[in-house]
Amino acid sequence: MGKKSISLKPTNDSSRGYQRGYHGSPYPRNFAVVTKSDVKDINKKYYEPKGKYFRTKFTIGFELEKVNLPNLQEYAIFKGYESDGSLNGRRTGEAITNILPLVPKGALRNKIFNLMFQAAPIINSDTNTSCGGHTTICVAGMDSQELLRKVREYSGLLYALYRGRLNNSYCRADMRMNGRYQDRYSVALAKSGGCVEFRLPSAIPSVTSLIRRYEIFYLMLDFAINRSTIHFSVFLNKCKPIVLRMYDYNQDRADMILGLAKDFQHYINTGNIRQSIRQYVR
Repeated sequence: MGKKSISLKPTNDSSRGYQRGYHGSPYPRNFAVVTKSDVKDINKKYYEPKGKYFRTKFTIGFELEKVNLPNLQEYAIFKGYESDGSLNGRRTGEAITNILPLVPKGALRNKIFNLMFQAAPIINSDTNTSCGGHTTICVAGMDSQELLRKVREYSGLLYALYRGRLNNSYCRADMRMNGRYQDRYSVALAKSGGCVEFRLPSAIPSVTSLIRRYEIFYLMLDFAINRSTIHFSVFLNKCKPIVLRMYDYNQDRADMILGLAKDFQHYINTGNIRQSIRQYVR
């Protein structure tokens, strides 16, 4: 790691540039350990000292399941590529990111977005309905069950955005995120190391889509951890500009998603299934 900024360059490790078997890709690099210059423009509540460096309190990682993969090579954002037997198509596989800092707007976030654009040939490649976009979030010093309980209070928006996946057997267990009946195919799975893996999100089709997801997950964690007494509707209002961008500024579609989000959150909280979401919750 350099003295002035985080190193976000490829390693030239050949094993990171070709596809390996399931769970066979190299160990992830941790881009969340940074220098003072990387966090100088964000609030101190989002990072903490780690020796002579700093560690961002929130981290995120994405799995991008793809079909018709282009020629593979190492990109700094990815730890590597793996096969996945659940995918249908030719040249299928998944690209798995390194551990990424999940931070507010600023220089460090811009660096992470730049890594996404560098890897556009992979991120923009084809998906189909067999593909998912599993997303893992972690909070430094927090137990995974505690994190699951906290993000549960703000997950209704994810349910609304990816509601079609709620009927998918690979990601519909523990649908109310109670944490009592979890298995590997839970909507959100409490994992070792203080992390929660959301299996619900659909495939990531583009760099733009990946950026929007990063923004949504950041706000969800920020509200769950730093503003946990804030009402869900306030969270939705904060997310509304992102949702509008996700739907090309179509106000009607954005309002529909935000309305469904309230009904899904009501279901998560109470178990009551309103008519608007009945087709998705069975």
